[in-house]
Amino acid sequence: MGGTGHDQRDWLRVVLLPPLVIGLAIGLGQFGNVRFENRLVHVLYGMVSLMFSWLVMEAGSALSARAVRPLRLPLWVPLLGGVVLAGLLHAPFTVLRDGWFTPYLRDGSAFFRSWPWAFDDPTYRTESLLALANRAVVWLTFNYVLVRWLGMARFGYQDFFRVPGLAAPVAAREPAEAGDDAPVASGIALLLQKLPPQIGRDIICLKAQEHYTEVVTRLGRATIYMRFSDAVALASGAIEGARIHRSYWVAQAAVDGLERDGGKTMLRLAGGELLPVSRTYLHQLSVLSPA
Repeated sequence: MGGTGHDQRDWLRVVLLPPLVIGLAIGLGQFGNVRFENRLVHVLYGMVSLMFSWLVMEAGSALSARAVRPLRLPLWVPLLGGVVLAGLLHAPFTVLRDGWFTPYLRDGSAFFRSWPWAFDDPTYRTESLLALANRAVVWLTFNYVLVRWLGMARFGYQDFFRVPGLAAPVAAREPAEAGDDAPVASGIALLLQKLPPQIGRDIICLKAQEHYTEVVTRLGRATIYMRFSDAVALASGAIEGARIHRSYWVAQAAVDGLERDGGKTMLRLAGGELLPVSRTYLHQLSVLSPA
């Protein structure tokens, strides 16, 4: 996973840890409409429920982001797609989950019957909409914090409301001034063809954004549909530079110096942006040291 910027630690932090923490809070607070014999069972119930919904929302949002990519819609649209998918699949999942936890219910407590779907029933519709709204608030808020406050990319997006500057795949684009016999682009040209003209071709750095790569130039930036490892291979063949982190590659000409932030080494680019240098790539600093 090293070339996607979504390594095992990211997956643990974004996909596994949050539902476990939220499920723990639900269980300890004994929130919800059902009551169990003891609090430990309620904690396990909350964790199992949240984990399933979280995984489906993650996968559903990723699939929705790919589906709406040609439409250039903002991030919250595919996120809602993941929420809807989780709501639909949660109903059949409750059959399995409720079977596990029914023996531990307190007397007089019962699960709401979610499966089979019964949207013609007003009570069922109301409960389903409330559950959908709760998931939407949690999922949208969580991703807003990741993108807006923590600076993480989600599903190829770097902003919650603005549309990313995604370019079409090379195979779908026609040469601007070439005939049918024009040579197929290779090397760095494969990367440059994906960039919108307004940001130029003077690449400063590459950043891994899940299954995409953010290309930063002196005039702007764009997120393109290309694996980070592939983009690095293409750029390295034509531009002096090196990786400084599992998620960053920088051009040597763009390096302005080094800074220390606590125990971390930071590389300063010509525009003032600071990028972290991981211990694995500290040896590359000799290659990138400005003249």
